[in-house]
Amino acid sequence: MALTNTKNFNIISGIIIIALSLLLFIYSAAAVVSILVILAVIMIFIGLTQILNARYDNHLKRSNLVVKYLMAILELFMGIILIISLITDPIGTAIFSIRLLGFVILLVGLSMLYVGSMNYDYRKEYRHILMIFGLLTIIFGVLILIIPTVVFNLVAIVVALPLLFTGLSRLLKGILN
Repeated sequence: MALTNTKNFNIISGIIIIALSLLLFIYSAAAVVSILVILAVIMIFIGLTQILNARYDNHLKRSNLVVKYLMAILELFMGIILIISLITDPIGTAIFSIRLLGFVILLVGLSMLYVGSMNYDYRKEYRHILMIFGLLTIIFGVLILIIPTVVFNLVAIVVALPLLFTGLSRLLKGILN
């Protein structure tokens, strides 16, 4: 009796997981927007926590306290602006956020390339590795800037494929066992 219940549970859970992972493929933009909503909420909480920490931290110098408050307010406002933007134009905000990420990745790649080519204190092999990684990072940054919609699909694929495999394995376990 218990084996039949387990078998049925595996079949049902496999079908549900497969259906939900297929929804991630179909609604990849919604997945990205959901991630941005979570990020915005996290930014708001970080800002609020920073404000409280700055208020009650007696060990900070006045200049450090001002910087801490400014960073907290910036994080808080960025979270609020991101929420408002997602409400008014979710897809546009998601594409802008992905492009911003592409720009940051491009800058990271440029800095790696610069350090690899100019810092002679590092070993030659490490400098070459830095330059290769820098070039690859630059390429990924440029690709994200040029075609941000591909990143939408990549997010969905990276999350949905393992879920699809999990669902299929549960379904097969229920059918074959």
